[in-house]
Amino acid sequence: MKYILFLLSIACFSCNNNKINNSNSLETSSSIELNQPQLEIFNFEEYWKEFGAAVQTNDTNKIKSLTLTPLDIFGREDQDPHLKIKSNEIVKFIMIAVNNGGYYDLGKDSSVSNRTLLLSDLKSISEYKQDSDSQWINDFVFKKTVNGWKLVTLYMNTKDFKTK
Repeated sequence: MKYILFLLSIACFSCNNNKINNSNSLETSSSIELNQPQLEIFNFEEYWKEFGAAVQTNDTNKIKSLTLTPLDIFGREDQDPHLKIKSNEIVKFIMIAVNNGGYYDLGKDSSVSNRTLLLSDLKSISEYKQDSDSQWINDFVFKKTVNGWKLVTLYMNTKDFKTK
């Protein structure tokens, strides 16, 4: 009788172990699918060129890898919705800001689109601070992280977007 109980307890334990191992392998495989390859660029001038090129060519994987997830998006006014965008929606919101945003350049007496801004020589942008660990350039806020420079915050019209 003791022998049967012993074998039964071993069988139950090994079945529970399989369930634990199977659930761990499922978590591992799903987390691999969600992780994007990360570009680690620690020089902001190099990062700026890569980010601008990725936007210009609509390289969604590169844009995601150069952006911190979740991406914070703030509206133009304090009462506007604040959004936290996960990786599957990041590129959509960045491209909306790139294609619809911009600013008025008093020195040149002309409007400048965000797309043109992102393709500009960094040294010609007055907001650029060479030795800073964060850069706020028009609607885009970038920070130096342990994984290199990343877009962390975006400013745009959020009134038309519903928060969840």
